[in-house]
Amino acid sequence: MANDYDFNYELDSILSEFSDDSPSASSIESRLPETPDPAPSAPSETPAEPAFTPDGDPITHFADKYRRQETEKKKKAAPVRRILPPKAAAPDKTKKAPRKPEKEQDVTRIMPVKNPRTDETKRLPNEKFSAGNLYEAPPAKKIDREAEKEKRNAHKQELKEARAARKAEKQQRKEEKRLLREERPPRVKLADVVPPWLVRIVGMLFTMVLCLFVLCYVSPASGSAAASKTVARSADLSSSVNKFATEKARDAAIAASALQEQIVEQIAASQKTVFKIPEDAVVAPEPLLSGFGKVSTANASEILPVIQQARDSGLLGADEVVVFDPDVEFNTGSYYQDIQYYIDNTLLVICWKEIINGNTCTFCEVKMQDASQFRRKLAGDMFGSDILEYTTSMHKATNAVVSVNADYYRFRDMGIVAYNRQLYRFNEGDYLMRYGQMLKKYNCIDTMFVNGSGDFLFFHMGEESSPEAMQQFIDENDIVFSVAFGPVLVEDWELNTSYFDEEWYPIGEINTGYSRAGIGQVSELHYLYMSLNHSDEKAARWHTREFAEHFFEKGVKNAYSLDGGQTSEIVFQGNEAYNHVDHVNGTSSRQVSDMLYFASAVNGEEVTE
Repeated sequence: MANDYDFNYELDSILSEFSDDSPSASSIESRLPETPDPAPSAPSETPAEPAFTPDGDPITHFADKYRRQETEKKKKAAPVRRILPPKAAAPDKTKKAPRKPEKEQDVTRIMPVKNPRTDETKRLPNEKFSAGNLYEAPPAKKIDREAEKEKRNAHKQELKEARAARKAEKQQRKEEKRLLREERPPRVKLADVVPPWLVRIVGMLFTMVLCLFVLCYVSPASGSAAASKTVARSADLSSSVNKFATEKARDAAIAASALQEQIVEQIAASQKTVFKIPEDAVVAPEPLLSGFGKVSTANASEILPVIQQARDSGLLGADEVVVFDPDVEFNTGSYYQDIQYYIDNTLLVICWKEIINGNTCTFCEVKMQDASQFRRKLAGDMFGSDILEYTTSMHKATNAVVSVNADYYRFRDMGIVAYNRQLYRFNEGDYLMRYGQMLKKYNCIDTMFVNGSGDFLFFHMGEESSPEAMQQFIDENDIVFSVAFGPVLVEDWELNTSYFDEEWYPIGEINTGYSRAGIGQVSELHYLYMSLNHSDEKAARWHTREFAEHFFEKGVKNAYSLDGGQTSEIVFQGNEAYNHVDHVNGTSSRQVSDMLYFASAVNGEEVTE
C-alpha cells in the first residue's frame, strides 16, 4: 500500500499550507546536487538531530525539532549551578580530644633551673650530667645544722621572753589596780571610835563584879567567925571596887567627850566647799590671771611647787600620782614652748612638749574639783548649726583655761551624738556588712560618753540599740554629752588591740602615718590630753596602734581617739595654739564645729558637800 500512496502530493499540499511561495518537495529534490554518501564520523557527545524522511510524519518531526530548540535556549539562559560538596558534621564538644602523645625529652640536655631568690642553680629531678654536656652540675649545698638549731633556739627564746614580758606587764597592771583600790578611804572601825584602854577597863570591871558575886553567893561559909571575916573583907573589896570604877568611869567620860569633839572636827573638815558651773551656762567664770604661769624646760623641776600647792589645797590627793615628769626629754626645737600651767583651788593645768621616739608630742594634764568644769562647746551653741569657728575664737568666747579639739561632728553622720543630756543623732541607716552583721551608721564606730561624774563610758562598734533605749541609757547613766570618733584606745587599764589586729576602722586612717589626738582619764576628775603634731624633726607620723601604746604607757585608765590631722589643736590662755598643727594651704588651723574645754569654777556657784 505504500507504493500506491502519493507521498509527493501530500508533501506539496502540507508545505503549501505554511507558505504559498515555498517550492514543492519535488522541485527541491530535483535541484539538490547528488552527493556521495558521507564517510562515517566519530560519535559526537550530543545526539544528532534526526533527518527528515519522506516516510515520516512531518508535523511530528517539526514539533520535536521545535521542542529541542526551546530546551537548548533555556539551558543556555539558565545560570550555572555549582554543586558543592556535602558539609562535614559539627564536632561533638562533649567528647574530649585525644591527648597528643608527649615527645620524649632528652633529659641529658635539660638546662639547670635558677632560683631568683637565692641566686642558686637547682638540678631537675631527672637531670643527668656527663662530660659531654654543655652544663656542669652545681656543687651540692651544705646545710649547717648547728646554725639552724641555734636559730630555732633563739626564736624560742624570743617567744619565751615576749610571754614573760606580757606576764610582767599584766602583773604590773594588777598591782596598779591594787594600789588604786588601796587609795580609797578606809572603813570606820570600832577601834577607831572607842579607845582600846576603855575596852580594857570595861573588861576589868566585869571581871571584878563576877569575882565579888562568886565570893558572896557561891563560896560556902566555914563558920560564924569565918563568915564574919569574909563579909568584912567583901565589904572592903566592894568599897575599893566602887571607888576604882567611879574614877575610871569619870576618865572614860572625859575621853569620850574628847573623841566626840574630834569626830565633829573631822566631819566639819570633810565638808569642804565646792564650786560648780551650771550645765546650761554658755560662758564659764573668768579664771584668775594670777593663776597662769610658765617655766623653762631647763628648770622643769620648778613645776613641783605648783603641784604641791594643789595638794595643800586639797585639789590633789596626798598620794595621787601626776603624769608630768620633769626628767623627760622636752622639745627644744624651732617650735619650742615653755612649760605652761594654771593653778587655783578648783583647777590645775600643766602643758608641755615631750620627745618620744623622735616625734614631738604635746601633753595637757588637768585635775579639777568638780565634773561641771569639763565641758563641750558647739559652734553656734546648738546642734546642727552650719556655723564653723576656729578653736581659738570659741576658746576666748567661753573663758576656757585650756581647749582641745573634739570629733568635728558636722563632717560625718556616723556614731551617736548626745548633748546637754539629750539624744540628737542616732542614724539607723545601713553602712556595710561585716562578719555577717549589717552595721548601721550609729554603731559602725565607737562612741565615748561623759557622765555627770566626769567618767568615760564606751558604746562599742556593733552593739545594738534603738533611739528609745539609747535615751534611757542616757537618763539612767547621767550622761551629759558624747564624742563620736574613736576607736577606744585603752579601757579599764587594758590596751585595746582588736581593731589593730584586724587593721580596719571606718575613719581615722588607723594604718597610715598621721597626726593623732586623744583624751584619757587617769583617775577621778583627772585627765590627760595627748597629740602628735607637726614638728621640725619632720619624722614619720604614727599609726593609731603606736599612738595607743604610748598613751597606755602614761598610765591612763581609759583613752579615746579624737579627730587628728589639722583638726588636733590645744589652745592655752592666749589666742594661739600651744601645739603646732599640720599646715594646709598656708594656714595653721582649720574652722571646726565643736571643741572640748576645761574651765575654772573659782568664781562659780558655791556648794557645800
